[in-house]
Amino acid sequence: LCFNADTSGLYTIRLTALAQCNADTCVITQVVKILDPVEVACPGNKTVFLCAADTLCYDLTLSSSVTQVAVSAPGYVSGNQVCVPVLQAGLQNITVIATGKCGADTCSFTVTSTFNSAPIVTAGKDSTLTECSFKPVCLPFTVTDVNGNIALVTVNSPATIVGNTICFTPTAYGVSEFIITATDSCGYQDKDTVKVT
Repeated sequence: LCFNADTSGLYTIRLTALAQCNADTCVITQVVKILDPVEVACPGNKTVFLCAADTLCYDLTLSSSVTQVAVSAPGYVSGNQVCVPVLQAGLQNITVIATGKCGADTCSFTVTSTFNSAPIVTAGKDSTLTECSFKPVCLPFTVTDVNGNIALVTVNSPATIVGNTICFTPTAYGVSEFIITATDSCGYQDKDTVKVT
């Protein structure tokens, strides 16, 4: 017995057999569930900035008919997410394969990662000044950061930061030593020291 099942549901079929002397009837019921197509949707391509090695997890969209999900290395599946360990900067191509009773589907995405670099402080050369009285002294310095994420620049007392200079007013003759410290948003630091005589 064959019949066309075009939707999910309960099908009831009455079957009648006829002969010259009699007839007989039976009823057949059949539950049909038509599964959704196997479909998987990956997240879009990702570009990330990291302070250190990390594992990044992104949501996957899976149809109800998916029974198994595989991910290309180094990625792995965690629930309905695909997770990608990022141990070094660069590009990673991740492929996700979803399978089920009705076939398979595949999607891919990339993770492009950049790792933080420490800032660089340049305080310049030590200076020797000849003054007859105590006047404000300002010395230039530079801070560079390839990531552009400087969070804080400090100098020890009694100097203060004024733009790209450290300024102080001597209170006695002798050597003054100043340490300029730059800290970025990842907590990386660099220091440089300048002396004024």
